[in-house]
Amino acid sequence: MENIKISVIMSVYNVENYLEEALDSILNQSIIDDIEVLMIDDGSIDNSKYIVEKYALDYSNFHAYHNPNCGQGCERNYGLSLAKGEYIHFMDADDYIVSDFYEKMYGFAKSDDYDFVLCNTSKYTKNSIWKDILFKTGFKGIKEDFLTVNIEDNHSLIYDTIIANKLIRKDFILENNISFIDEKILYEDILFTMNLYCYADSVGLLNEDKYYWRYRDNLSSSTQQFNTINNFKDRFKILKLMNDFMIDENVDGKIKNETYKKWLNHDLKMFIKRINKYDSSDYEFILNDVCDFINEFPMELFDYLNSYKKIIYKMLRNKDIDSLLFFAPLEDNLKADHDLFYSIDEKYHDLIDLAEDYVDEDLKASLHDVKIEDGNLAIYIKSFIPYLSNPDFNNFKFKLFESDDDYTIEIQSVKKEDLDNFYLINSWKTDEKNIFKLLIPLNDFNLLKSKNNIFVFYDDGIVKKEAIVKTNKRKRTLTIGDYEFILTYGVYRNLYLFVEKLSDETLNIVGVFASSHSLSSDLNYLSSGFNSLSSDSDSGHASDSDSFLLDDDFNFGFLESVDDNIVCNFSNKFNTLEYEDESFINLIGVCDKEIDYLILENLVTFKQFKYETELITDFSIGNLENFNSPEFKEFISSNKDNFIFCISIPFSDIFSSPITKWQIKVENNAILQIKKPFKYVDNKIKINIQNNGNKLFVIAQYMNKLNEIKLLNSRNEKNKLKNSSLQHNNKIANKKLEKLNLEKKKLLNQINELNIKNQNLEKINKDLILDLDSAKKKNQNLKDEITAFKSRKIVRFADSIKKL
Repeated sequence: MENIKISVIMSVYNVENYLEEALDSILNQSIIDDIEVLMIDDGSIDNSKYIVEKYALDYSNFHAYHNPNCGQGCERNYGLSLAKGEYIHFMDADDYIVSDFYEKMYGFAKSDDYDFVLCNTSKYTKNSIWKDILFKTGFKGIKEDFLTVNIEDNHSLIYDTIIANKLIRKDFILENNISFIDEKILYEDILFTMNLYCYADSVGLLNEDKYYWRYRDNLSSSTQQFNTINNFKDRFKILKLMNDFMIDENVDGKIKNETYKKWLNHDLKMFIKRINKYDSSDYEFILNDVCDFINEFPMELFDYLNSYKKIIYKMLRNKDIDSLLFFAPLEDNLKADHDLFYSIDEKYHDLIDLAEDYVDEDLKASLHDVKIEDGNLAIYIKSFIPYLSNPDFNNFKFKLFESDDDYTIEIQSVKKEDLDNFYLINSWKTDEKNIFKLLIPLNDFNLLKSKNNIFVFYDDGIVKKEAIVKTNKRKRTLTIGDYEFILTYGVYRNLYLFVEKLSDETLNIVGVFASSHSLSSDLNYLSSGFNSLSSDSDSGHASDSDSFLLDDDFNFGFLESVDDNIVCNFSNKFNTLEYEDESFINLIGVCDKEIDYLILENLVTFKQFKYETELITDFSIGNLENFNSPEFKEFISSNKDNFIFCISIPFSDIFSSPITKWQIKVENNAILQIKKPFKYVDNKIKINIQNNGNKLFVIAQYMNKLNEIKLLNSRNEKNKLKNSSLQHNNKIANKKLEKLNLEKKKLLNQINELNIKNQNLEKINKDLILDLDSAKKKNQNLKDEITAFKSRKIVRFADSIKKL
């Protein structure tokens, strides 16, 4: 490549689950042909090393290098030695950039020949986007989209310590001999960034979120593991090196002091507050090394700290480890419960001064609960001002404000003259601490806008604070009468209240398939594609000119209609689609009324794409003759009076955001139904389309096939072990069963013998009974003979008396 504008240097280490997403976000750049990508494998022991090789083979401007593990700073220096671009970007291998990142950043850098330019940044997970404290503080008060800055006049930029949101002129780096620490250490970019700011003559700031910094849910990123002492030690070493640099370079005293303040407020504090997570053997490092370090700071800087920080650093200086272990972890609790301050030793009470602590704190407001009460909508909000003593709860006011189109609203962006147009919500303090009840009566539902934020204001004449209510809670949906209320979080974790009038109209998605053609722009392709697919066949094949391959599990089908009549056979399995420039998910639907377009809306950013519907009418004339499915013919024939349409959703739209979860919507809130889920899977991505209630969702994600195979092999090995164990247990059980059978046989023989003996005894008993009966008869006969003899004797005796 010649005239390379940008060299992207990416150090890669064990990021197989995120790497392809990061590399694809580079591939999707609008000026990709002007970029080289240097992927430097830092001795990965997972599949990352194979992934970079695949990209290097597939794309001529992607280059793979493999080194023994030496740390990210070392690999970045190596990449810098190879770079041919005019500008340098150090991108993390698990992050995401928007499609115009390089175009915007390069154009801005060239506009005034800046030494480097930076952009605003947000953190994200697969479900959320928010502002990290570094960028909330570093960009606070900046309203312009483009501006020239310097660290002398903009001290808040000291909080901008990551390297990945910057595009740097390579000659500027080389001329000032700036490099990363050439050893295995975390947070190496903090020192590098300080070098940039101190040496730069001109810096440009683009106040737009163009870079997304991934926060790994499983905390597999080493720099996000604040509970480990090794991270603390690495951070501490970087801070000491920065201090040496500022002294050696004779950095302006104001900048030094602002840097020390930042360390006290953020870098050191975030580790000290976790002191109870460390082993007791690590306390010596904290009580000695860290304590000695902060003792070098000007003492007057501690006066700028709030009460909590004054106390923890005093405890540190006193080497009062027991008090520190108890008090340091309580920071978040102290903000809402000031009485906790007085649970510590009285010798620290003189450091408690809450009168000014609240000044630099933002009003806090978050969703606590939502309920239906007597047909009204009741929203419970937890709200308070950190460190503000005895607030007047009557001065908390809550208002609804219609959300703007880009859904990135911040309290500072709301014009004051618009505040009077807010919907004021009836609210009052509950008996629960800091919990307010907001009640929107049934009669006011028609006054509400469809998309709303909830604002909270506090004004007691002295203290004035305002905020947007936020939430981390999952989506809640409530139905009251003809209205559906949806409460969910969006960008920056702002709470959004969606108010929708329920519709009785249903739109049925009856067909879904993936292709390398836009179905809605080429209906002739539909008939040619259908021509090769038969519902009587187990597999389909596309024509050679169609640039997409179908395997035996091709995921095409017309789904069941709402009356449960089978329209066409449908496979729930997946297909692999090979595409050249773009691929599409094609939907075919039917409804009673004509609709102009469907909307694809992101579930977190609320970014929208609109797709005009294309009528399918030609099937009733000529094209239908080329389709072999009698089920589809019957479907078309039975729906002549309905509106049958199609839309095509590009894969690039689905993956245009770091959050790849979407809802397909209709402008009139009609119910969208797809009776069977659709799943597309290839060697990189997975896309699911399915209903949840009466909503239709598109959920996409990157797949790591190699990792999946590894997991399957691992599961297979585990299953083999289980099977072997079961076989062993089965043998033992069989032996026990054989033994039991022998015992059973013996018992049966004994029972048989006893039965025979019993039968003999019964026979003897019968004989004895017969003998007894015979004896009884003989006895009776004897009795009769005796009685007769006695009678005769008496008669004779009587006769003899008579004769006398």
